Amino acid sequence: MILTVDERLTLLGILPEKRNTADMRILRDLRMNLSYTEEERKRWGIVANQETLRIHWEENGEAEIPIGEIATSIVVDVLRKLDEQDDITEKILFVYEKFIPETE
Repeated sequence: MILTVDERLTLLGILPEKRNTADMRILRDLRMNLSYTEEERKRWGIVANQETLRIHWEENGEAEIPIGEIATSIVVDVLRKLDEQDDITEKILFVYEKFIPETE
């Protein structure tokens, strides 16, 4: 799936901290896939501010991120729960629309 820098950070921020062992291994791999390579950091000017614990970038670049079927299912589950709790922000909405078709 093609994701921007911002969408990758948003997705990292909503992934569950606790699940069963099998899911946690899949989530660990997903977190690694969503992380930035050295090349991406240089190309898009991604910088982490240690004082504010915020990440800034010069370009909201896009990259193809491998996301498997089970990882997708976990993300969809999280997004649906956020929607049920009326906890969807505008930032999350962009990610939501990539994972959950408008026809649902």
